Amino acid sequence: MGSRTNGAYQHSRTGSLGTHLPPAEERILLFSSSGGSSESENGSENSDLLLKMDDLMDDPRHTLIDLSGAGDEIRLKFDSPESKLDHRILHSRQASSSSVASADFKSSKSYLEERHKTLLAGTFMVACVFCTTLALATVHDRRPDGPPLPDVVFSLVPSWDFGLNVSEYLIIVCVYPIVALALFHRYRWIVFRRIFLIIGVLYLGRAVTMLVTAVPVANPLYFCAPKENITSPGLILSRAWSLLTGFGMSINGKHVYCGDYIYSGHTCMLVLSYLLYNEYLPRKGPIAKAVRLFFLACSTAGVILVTISRGHYTVDVLIAYAVTTVVFYIYHTVATFPQLKSFTPNNHLSRLWWFRLVLYFEVNVPDGKLPVRYSYPFPFPKRYTSWKLDYLE
Repeated sequence: MGSRTNGAYQHSRTGSLGTHLPPAEERILLFSSSGGSSESENGSENSDLLLKMDDLMDDPRHTLIDLSGAGDEIRLKFDSPESKLDHRILHSRQASSSSVASADFKSSKSYLEERHKTLLAGTFMVACVFCTTLALATVHDRRPDGPPLPDVVFSLVPSWDFGLNVSEYLIIVCVYPIVALALFHRYRWIVFRRIFLIIGVLYLGRAVTMLVTAVPVANPLYFCAPKENITSPGLILSRAWSLLTGFGMSINGKHVYCGDYIYSGHTCMLVLSYLLYNEYLPRKGPIAKAVRLFFLACSTAGVILVTISRGHYTVDVLIAYAVTTVVFYIYHTVATFPQLKSFTPNNHLSRLWWFRLVLYFEVNVPDGKLPVRYSYPFPFPKRYTSWKLDYLE
């Protein structure tokens, strides 16, 4: 990184030696190992610390790394003629200066794409969604006839049948931008496989719950295809394919099979969409806050409309909200903290049936929240391929 002069290492982009700058023209970044541990807002100061060091080391101005002080602190000084900025980031006592040096200022390139894992996660999601359609195709002939079950919301709020269509349009409004957000994220392969695995777990759970408990149709005015006396495997597959190509929505006329109540897939997608926006959008800035608030309103309105349109019982919506938030937060908590990526007696999360999948997909992902960074995902046109947008929060 350079030669040692007067107890300091001098670094620049060209590797040439520099000189000490007056205090008024110094930009200082302090990493201290003598203080107590300080966790960042995102739960991992080490990951953000290394990324910020990498960004600063790429600065074309001369960099001075001062190792004076018996190893208690490292000072990075940058020639800054326009400002006097003092950044202080406390390093954990357990992370010594030697461990920082051995990391060689880990850059964003350490976030491996591992595209084969994303492909496996996508396959898992498609298989689980297909299992859900098979379950609905089977339950359709087993659902009990009769009036809807007693429901508090049904008894208090008048039915609005068109509300189900509106909620599905809101799902489209929420889901399509999620695809764009993940696609333009710098670490898109990691984001996509997280989305795929979470959706797969949610829909596999739906397949089980709707099979074990069949309830009457919530809205007597909703059109359901006639039941068949004999249900053959070919008929089940035909129904499942029709549901799969219709994306499980009624607005395209393909969702004519009834019985998929416990729990609500509409609610799962609406809640998951907002959680993804909240996780992968920047946290600061009026635009980011406005976008997050907009999708919160869309998700909330969609969930309410699903209920008042009698598309689902209230209990379906409540269970879907609980399951979606629990799966999402467990996944991202395990992905953030290295202590949870292990099978230990005290790590009760490792007893979840899908924990091994999380561990497999996240084992090579650096600890901490993914940095909020975006880049152009396509190889053409050439003038846009170098576009990048970084948020350091």
